[in-house]
Amino acid sequence: MPILASSLQEIARQFPPSDATLQLLDLSTDAEVRAFLALQRTDIDIHATELSATSRVYDAILAVNLSLSDSQLLQLRQYLRQGGRIILFNQSYNDPQKAADELTNAGFERVLAERLEDGILYRGEQPYIGTLSTLERVSVVAKEFNDAKIISNTDVEKVKSRFLFVLIRQTPNLPTWRMTTDTEIQWSMVAIETTQYPILVLAFTSLPKAVAWMQQAILDGFLAEVHKIAKFSKTTVSTWQFPLLLNSKFEEVCQLATSVQLIDIDRHTAEASDE
Repeated sequence: MPILASSLQEIARQFPPSDATLQLLDLSTDAEVRAFLALQRTDIDIHATELSATSRVYDAILAVNLSLSDSQLLQLRQYLRQGGRIILFNQSYNDPQKAADELTNAGFERVLAERLEDGILYRGEQPYIGTLSTLERVSVVAKEFNDAKIISNTDVEKVKSRFLFVLIRQTPNLPTWRMTTDTEIQWSMVAIETTQYPILVLAFTSLPKAVAWMQQAILDGFLAEVHKIAKFSKTTVSTWQFPLLLNSKFEEVCQLATSVQLIDIDRHTAEASDE
């Protein structure tokens, strides 16, 4: 049975935050799903590999219309990084709770299951080792590679990730429930001034990298009242008239920056959150 477009979109939304390119192990042979993902998620590197032939660890595992035993689900955990997700969709299932129990019994955490129009979509996460704090968990996922670089707005399309993430100060800094339809909200994105650049917008190719950087900057007192991260398409970012400092390390910024700048940005140009 063909999978509905709405279900394909839901499957594509389930992938975890990752580095610029998400490594996906696709266990199914559904050409329709693979073609949809290749079109919608250009930041995904899809591996179609038999488990017996792989020894690497992936950000996510996808299985569509496959019935997996308890032992197979348990085996799959060794191929997921900490915080990685297994995403399953089965058109022959009709009980979300039973599907969720399968993942829970196999040792997955943060299990979610929902009934879609044409099947059950369920997912779980590989647990983190030990009792890591939230900041430590983010750092595990962030994978602080030495890939910081300065790029112009005209070169943004060359970046591999679909979106770029920037740090935002929101004024007023109020929870949603305290705002009214008359509340005027202003967004300002974080940039730095250096001896060579009057403005360098701090940007990141993945949400974990942005969160890890912001957490450290707040703890060290480098930033104040910056508690939001916004996601922008590369097309939107290319219209900005400022260069970007991409995937910087906190220590590097501390050495480079002569001051912190806040640049007003239209919040309506940001992308809606995937989750």
